[in-house]
Amino acid sequence: MVEQAADSRSEIVLGRARLRLLGRIMFTWLKQDPVWVGDILRWHWVLVAARLALTSAYLPGGLTKLFNFSVAIAEQEHFGFRPGWHWAALTTLIELGGSVLVLSGYAVGGTFVRVRSSSCPWW
Repeated sequence: MVEQAADSRSEIVLGRARLRLLGRIMFTWLKQDPVWVGDILRWHWVLVAARLALTSAYLPGGLTKLFNFSVAIAEQEHFGFRPGWHWAALTTLIELGGSVLVLSGYAVGGTFVRVRSSSCPWW
């Protein structure tokens, strides 16, 4: 009997409509950051630390591949990428180049353009 009652209910009433209502209620007060968050994000070292944390997996991997290139070639050939030297060089270039772009402030936000913000003029 319970399953029949649950099946007869409308999806609009129980599903998406309530989620949309909840989203409108929640996001009205989330549109502005608290003042203390803005103050912390203006500290230069916080953004540098965040970018370093973001690239922490790719920077050591790229350096390892650069200094042990024969191992990087063997790794690529193990996974079936031929010629291995080509794919190892490309992987190393992407890992190191992408890390440098993110750490320098370029390629932040999915673009390769330096973004200047009025709240962070040094960025």
